[in-house]
Amino acid sequence: MVARKQDKTKEQKRRLKAIKELERTRQAISASRERLMEGVKERISQTGRAVRFDFSNEVKMSEVILDFAQPLLDAARTDVEQRKAIELAIMVWNISMLPEIDQKKRIEEIKAVTFVGNQADRKEDDEVFTYLLQRRKSFYSGINRIIMDYDIIETPQGFHLNVVSNIIRDRQP
Repeated sequence: MVARKQDKTKEQKRRLKAIKELERTRQAISASRERLMEGVKERISQTGRAVRFDFSNEVKMSEVILDFAQPLLDAARTDVEQRKAIELAIMVWNISMLPEIDQKKRIEEIKAVTFVGNQADRKEDDEVFTYLLQRRKSFYSGINRIIMDYDIIETPQGFHLNVVSNIIRDRQP
């Protein structure tokens, strides 16, 4: 009888701890979302434009980006590599919104500053960019949203991505 009570108490403590951890995670995600929105609002308001956030969009860009990045995430072996995979996916996503000639120019600028390595590494970088741009075109061409800001939060369940995006109405591939 005493053993059952102790087991029950341990289970209750474990559940309470899990509930508290879940609440901390929710609060961290919410705080991240608020910081992102305030940052975007501040940057845009400096241009004299009004800012309005619309949460009615059925497409959650955080989910789209994670799906888009999935091949990179599958290849990532560490948390640092996963974070870089998400950041690279977001960068390529935004580049894909440019006209093709500007895409190539922007990728070359990024590679010149970011990627250092031998010729084989640079060829691999080219293949990754080409693959992601083709993946974007093949699977996500109907989504004309640019990522304005993002935050990657580590949670006990893994990474959580918060994204602020905006519709680009006159996109020309």
